[in-house]
Amino acid sequence: MRIGFTYEKREDFVFRAGDPADAHSEFDRAATVQVISDAIVELGHDLVDIGAPAALIARGRSVADEVDIVFNIAEGYGTASREGWVPSILEALGVPFAGSDAASLNVTLNKGWTKMIVSHSGVRTAPFVLAEGADSIPDPFPLPFPVLAKPNREGSSKGISGDSISRDIAHLRERVDLITRSYRQQALIEAFLPGREFTIPILGTGNGARVFGDVISVTLPGGTGDVYGNEIVFDPYNPYAIAADIAPELRAEIAQLALTAFRAVGCRDFGRVDVRLDADGRPNFLEVNPLPALSREDAFSLAARYEGITYAGMIGAILDEALSRLGMKEQKNES
Repeated sequence: MRIGFTYEKREDFVFRAGDPADAHSEFDRAATVQVISDAIVELGHDLVDIGAPAALIARGRSVADEVDIVFNIAEGYGTASREGWVPSILEALGVPFAGSDAASLNVTLNKGWTKMIVSHSGVRTAPFVLAEGADSIPDPFPLPFPVLAKPNREGSSKGISGDSISRDIAHLRERVDLITRSYRQQALIEAFLPGREFTIPILGTGNGARVFGDVISVTLPGGTGDVYGNEIVFDPYNPYAIAADIAPELRAEIAQLALTAFRAVGCRDFGRVDVRLDADGRPNFLEVNPLPALSREDAFSLAARYEGITYAGMIGAILDEALSRLGMKEQKNES
């Protein structure tokens, strides 16, 4: 098959005036783009290297004749709908693609919206409020301290650090002011969950969605303030390990919570859901990532190794989910 590949490389971006230090953290490194490209070729497909959303636009209608399906990991840049750019273009052109559609990508980028949707589906999540700035923090403040403040529309733990936990209103005002000025968006303030953190890779769509590999434990290094902040997202320290030490009942509860959330926001083919335990040891939804990192070091690759699947096999499994959903599996088998 002819597989189009849309992506950005972090090395291609330059900082603009006023950008925070982690502005480009969501974009994949060139090494990850290369290993995905190699995997597509290793699977026996013809790779059509497209690149960033602007490159897809430049190709115009011709892309519909050049590819059978697109493998998309492009994040977009700067707007509330940035993750939906590539899917929207492809949908308009009638080009099939692997992964979630523009609607799900745009909703899940907004953490507040996502928490509202999943809680309506019965998923437990920490109570939260949104603030436009330090002056808009509700008074009296409705949540018990400590709380954690973070940008409402960012991934890769952007805007989160060991100093993100506030234990009083004065510190919270400082954090919200920093977030809203630096990232030019609302701050999400939620009750801090003090328990262990887990991430759950998922393959499939709708009722066919399933945990890929197993529940994965996120072990935080010392000095991070008990949060998975941006300072360790791309650190050589690897926080991921199969959660082999948790009780079967807790594993099942975490897995079901993750699948319910994934389905509630309409994610497709592949994704990852983050979960954290509260003070009573109960799992709570943190967020869903429909464009999870696919480097060899990340949780999705760990899940593949746990399943005995090669890296190329992991990329093939994602493509197979999309092809099955689109009714293109037979076409693949014939090619």
